[in-house]
Amino acid sequence: MGIKLGFQDQANLRHDPTQAWIYVVGHINGDVELLKKTLVRIEFSQLLARNDKVVFLGNFLGEGGHNKEIIEILREYQNVRPGQVIILRGRAENRMIGCRLMWLKSLEGLKALESYKTKWVLPLVVESFKKMDASQFCIDRRWLINLPFFYKSEKYFFCHSGVDPEKPLGDQKMGALLYLDLDFYQSSRIYPKKIVHSCYESKLVVKSNRIAVGRPPDAVQCVVINDKKDAHGNFGKDLENMLFIQKYPDKPKEAVK
Repeated sequence: MGIKLGFQDQANLRHDPTQAWIYVVGHINGDVELLKKTLVRIEFSQLLARNDKVVFLGNFLGEGGHNKEIIEILREYQNVRPGQVIILRGRAENRMIGCRLMWLKSLEGLKALESYKTKWVLPLVVESFKKMDASQFCIDRRWLINLPFFYKSEKYFFCHSGVDPEKPLGDQKMGALLYLDLDFYQSSRIYPKKIVHSCYESKLVVKSNRIAVGRPPDAVQCVVINDKKDAHGNFGKDLENMLFIQKYPDKPKEAVK
């Protein structure tokens, strides 16, 4: 891929049997600088162990439009951390997969396509022209198509949007995992695993049946949750930490509710 993340080799990460943290990353929305800052915080500000996981809840693409760069970084991150990094498909990724006319004409689609254009100069012509890298665009679409819609750990069920409260976890469909919001938010149903999902609120929302990672403006929420049972077979508290990665560090942080 040509990207050098500069992170410690996975074999050299410590193995800590006393913990099992999962770093849950909310919306990146196409902002490549926020993605880079998030990865640096996870890798260097925390003591990442070999048995920890990093889960992206989708919408890493979006209005920022740096699709090509973001996909390249995330694919390389998976290569550096095989088995540790789980990347889920979200609504924004689904829009790029579909490539519908509405998306192609939208600001999001136009910015995404722009990231796949490379400059080249014709002989004897001063001006630079941009040519679409259609081959790489198709390769990245195939990678997006193969992304899972959910991930299950010991304690949690991770997905982009939520689940259909009328169905068990084993019967969930793509539409509910990507697009169903209100019915799920209003439901108090307790599942065998706590649902962890992203939402369009700016704050982190913690309920008895779910954890919603918010979308603060110009920032990314990364929640560190516990997936390890204690000596008595209990999981204990959910939240271990919350990393708040800001594009503009002088802005105040959003609270938890």
